[in-house]
Amino acid sequence: METNSAPSRFALAYNPQVDDAAPFVGQITSFLRDKGIKSIFSSNLMDENLAGRINAAEFDCLIVLGGDGSMLQASHLCAQAGIPIVGINLGSFGFLVEVQRDDWQKYLNQLLESKYRCEERMMLRAQLWHGKTLRGSWEVVNEV
Repeated sequence: METNSAPSRFALAYNPQVDDAAPFVGQITSFLRDKGIKSIFSSNLMDENLAGRINAAEFDCLIVLGGDGSMLQASHLCAQAGIPIVGINLGSFGFLVEVQRDDWQKYLNQLLESKYRCEERMMLRAQLWHGKTLRGSWEVVNEV
């Protein structure tokens, strides 16, 4: 593990379509507060206020509760601001999500002890052309 500084300002965002995501936010918020973290913001991943606060760099880390789709959405929100993301898999597959549902306390403890590594992921720009006309352009992770 690399030696990094422990984040102290967290945002938690969840996929509102996952039934048990909101209760997990409460558990994680309580866990962080018990560890002395005072700056915690929680939100539905679809909340427009979340994007503004991320762009203003109000957080050191975004914890996302959901599946791969949630991680893709979070990556689009956090890429410009360079905010690291920790994904907790509440979905079915979890290819992009590092932390599984039953392991979150262990991993968050490591994060708070500065025992973690950051993986930088590449984003691409995908474009759709029809002849000489650009029909659309998107920043993507792996969802092309």
